[in-house]
Amino acid sequence: MTDFRSMILTTLLLSLSAPALALDSETADLVTSYTIEVPKSFRIDEDDGTVFVGIAGCNSMLANARVSVAFKTSFNPQSNPTVIEELDVFSVPRDSTARIDCITGDLCQKIDTDDYDLTATGVLVDIAFADILAAADVTDCEPFDLEFFIRLIVEASLTDSTATENADAKIVVDTTRPASPSGLTAAATENAIAVEFEASADPDINRYFVYWSSSPFDGG
Repeated sequence: MTDFRSMILTTLLLSLSAPALALDSETADLVTSYTIEVPKSFRIDEDDGTVFVGIAGCNSMLANARVSVAFKTSFNPQSNPTVIEELDVFSVPRDSTARIDCITGDLCQKIDTDDYDLTATGVLVDIAFADILAAADVTDCEPFDLEFFIRLIVEASLTDSTATENADAKIVVDTTRPASPSGLTAAATENAIAVEFEASADPDINRYFVYWSSSPFDGG
């Protein structure tokens, strides 16, 4: 009988899914849409434009990459700059549902004026990815499990300067490795190999893939 130890996998690969997000992005009447530019390898939710960044993406962007967000407005910010109240960046854990008030609270960091421009059709933010994370180098990429928001705060309308509304672009940075499966056992006969394990309860895991080899291999 073939020694199953030379055939059976030593690595279980995970397929990760994005669980339900905790804090919804806010929208403003004077901001009609936004687009965000990140590497094409990143996953973007087609419904709301949320960007998802994992460990590899975080490592590749921390060096010198920048994130560009173009908020399109229904007015001309160059002609009406006072309608723009402020631009902020903040983060919340993914199990948080509390609304963040950047104007009166202290959880938001104002975006430097050098990192955005007012155009005739909107507001263009161009900010270093490291500044969003407040991270210094690649070793700072782990572990995050946060939702980062780039927030444009505008007046509620061109005729109402007493109220404000928020328009958010969202980046989910999840570099927390999911828990490994437990209780891995394997048994082999002449014709089959049986592998059993207890799946992790981590909500980020969607499914497992099991691989085998006909020759020995180390680690993985």
